Amino acid sequence: MNLKKLLLVAFVAISAAMSAYGADLSREALNLRSQIKSYLSQEGYVPSIDEDGDIKFKYQGNTYFIQLFDIVGDIALRYMVGVTIPDNVSQARAKEVCLYVAQQKLCTRAIVTSSGRTINVQIDGFCSGISMFKDLFLTNMKLLDGVSDNVLEELAGK
Repeated sequence: MNLKKLLLVAFVAISAAMSAYGADLSREALNLRSQIKSYLSQEGYVPSIDEDGDIKFKYQGNTYFIQLFDIVGDIALRYMVGVTIPDNVSQARAKEVCLYVAQQKLCTRAIVTSSGRTINVQIDGFCSGISMFKDLFLTNMKLLDGVSDNVLEELAGK
């Protein structure tokens, strides 16, 4: 199995585990969520905790979310932003773009939401604590923005 396939399998496993274990957070995960919210506040992002328990904040004009999940003694994070599907783009084309993103961008995924007019762009990874979060925050945000831009370009047929 080549490295790309191995990473894809690992990503799918992490995503599945995150969906299954995301309901209740441990004390450690709640503490990290609080530290992340404080850090984002200090940096001027004005975060809040939404009704699902996710951290919601604005970055460069867009609304982003950070979800925390407990997975077998580790804490995983999911960064997420929604990309609006233009009215002239079919849902079938949007799903093609999501598949393209999954094939081209490792550790990211794009899925058409149940409304059918938004694509959620996500990156997942593990986080050992607030220091790691601080070290990777801007890198992850740039990656997420790059993938979002790529989704928009593909939707426009560029």
